[in-house]
Amino acid sequence: MIFCYLLFHICNFGFEFNLSTQEKIPRRLLLFGQEHPEFATQLSLLSRDSIGLKDRDISIEQFSSRGLASTQFNINPKEFTVILIGKDGSEKYRSRSPIKLNKLFSIIDSMPMRKEEMKRKSHSKK
Repeated sequence: MIFCYLLFHICNFGFEFNLSTQEKIPRRLLLFGQEHPEFATQLSLLSRDSIGLKDRDISIEQFSSRGLASTQFNINPKEFTVILIGKDGSEKYRSRSPIKLNKLFSIIDSMPMRKEEMKRKSHSKK
């Protein structure tokens, strides 16, 4: 039993989850394929609710379909791609079609960290 306890703490040394640090990192919406018509469509959809994007702490980053970022995310240069990266740095959603705001917000609002953010905001308003 003691061995398991020590092994758990040794393996997790330096990798402690810190919610306050995570909150400072925005969610990232990566848009690839500036040369594709879907890119302009996605920007238009996003422009419809800047308050909702800000409330969910979303940073929008734009890339061409070629380059280091597209290689890192395994992007097909012949296609538009949108990727949502969570505050924990992991990929949460990927599509080759523009994502509508209600779907984007639904995905984010279902995340545990977002639920905690909403809970804290509702308590602070009281």
